[in-house]
Amino acid sequence: MQTDIGMDSNVLLQDNREKRGSSMTNKIGKKRKITFWTRLGFGMGGMLNSGALSFTHSYMVLFLSTECGLSAGEAALISSFAIYLNAILCPLMGFVADNFYATKIGRIFGRRRFWILLAIPMMVAEPLIFVATPFGFPYYFVLYLIYNVAYTFCTANLSPLTIEMTDDFKERTYLTGYKHLFGNAAGFLMAALVGFGFGTFGETNPFSYFIIATINASVMAISLLCVYLSTWEHTPEEVAQEKIESVGEGIKKFFIDVISTFRNKSFRKVLYAQVSTKLAAACWSACLSFFIVYCLQIPKSYESVMEMPGKVVAIVCTAIWVALMAKKGFHKSWYLANVGCGVHHRLQLLRLWSD
Repeated sequence: MQTDIGMDSNVLLQDNREKRGSSMTNKIGKKRKITFWTRLGFGMGGMLNSGALSFTHSYMVLFLSTECGLSAGEAALISSFAIYLNAILCPLMGFVADNFYATKIGRIFGRRRFWILLAIPMMVAEPLIFVATPFGFPYYFVLYLIYNVAYTFCTANLSPLTIEMTDDFKERTYLTGYKHLFGNAAGFLMAALVGFGFGTFGETNPFSYFIIATINASVMAISLLCVYLSTWEHTPEEVAQEKIESVGEGIKKFFIDVISTFRNKSFRKVLYAQVSTKLAAACWSACLSFFIVYCLQIPKSYESVMEMPGKVVAIVCTAIWVALMAKKGFHKSWYLANVGCGVHHRLQLLRLWSD
């Protein structure tokens, strides 16, 4: 499971540390206005979540245990290690990005957008994971490590950009909404791509995995490039830089910032929601493919096609939900969502009892 908990702490920490300018922030010496194309470019960052992760999480363990000679335990260890790594890297990445204007590279490429740019060539790790080699556990462990570091570079810096691009709540809602909309669209396209790959090249052919991963990685790289070109951030002059004298002082400040974030009641509420939803999503994605392929004996190409109707529903619901939140705010939308979930669960229980 990839967690976004560290990303939320970065947003809250940034609100406390930075000086706000006008409602329209600017890229280096250049005023920018949020347009439809800006929303579109930023939203493409959402493809990394549902695009890259849906295939890798669903099929990596399956590929490593059936095609590469690794045991199911070794393959699961590689996959689960990313959970713990990401929990450490997300807040650490946020701390580094917050102070990256102290470096020459940060002042040239940006303190947040630089890491998104750096993640683009690292996407090559994904297709290399799906190559059957005799190198065993260390090879796949290192590649998956690189892949997850690239993922952290993006997720830890993407959401804070909405704060730096505008102070308008409605515009931030649209930016975030477009990101989720593209995420659901990427999930639909990924399901179609998996069905096409296994249907065309064969389910028992290891090359099928490589083709799917290569296409997916190419789309992710293009998406991240669009994010970099269509976004901007505060200039060094707009950011309150805190001088850090030594490595020890930096480590101390990092832990103080992280611990102090938990005193924020709003963050704790976000944490509760994130932990429960991300844990449920991780269990679902980890077990679904194995269950369908091995227990139900359904071909992989059909399994991916079965997910497509749900993706279409998610795209439509996300579009409606974004517009609703932009007009009514989060509270009414949140209450409505919980009422809907309660009604759905009640109907399911009644159906089970009637059977």
